[in-house]
Amino acid sequence: FLTGESHAIARNFDNQLFFIKYLNKYHGVRHIISEIGYCDAQLVNRYLETGDEAIVKEIMENLTGTFGYSKENYQYHLNLYEFNKSLPENEKLQYIGIDVQHQTDTGVEYILSLRPKTEGNNSKVPDSVDGSLSALQSALEKNEFSGEMIEEIQNDIK
Repeated sequence: FLTGESHAIARNFDNQLFFIKYLNKYHGVRHIISEIGYCDAQLVNRYLETGDEAIVKEIMENLTGTFGYSKENYQYHLNLYEFNKSLPENEKLQYIGIDVQHQTDTGVEYILSLRPKTEGNNSKVPDSVDGSLSALQSALEKNEFSGEMIEEIQNDIK
């Protein structure tokens, strides 16, 4: 099922939620393919699993200055969580982002969130990857995503 929309129309968030609920109830649709970046979708999925509203706040903060930065979009996520929470485990929703990751900060924050939290032989990140992650963390903190820094990380990956 495909639905369309026009950007920056507040009412579309209500329409989107209506279609998700309808398609889930009457057609068993669980996978929501959305015009958002992969990392955004993964963070939405994390929010749907945990209910940690700080995730939505971070997503919204990174949308500042775009059409997506709206109280309606924020409320949509809260309402989506409440709906998803009411579903049986085998009917829970999953977001799939198919757009370019436009918000660099969101992408970097998601990538950094994948870094193992514990030290130990089984969870140690290889030095080349760890260096890149450290560079990303530093760039995020300083809000400095230079072409040179990105090139350095790409060379580490090769």
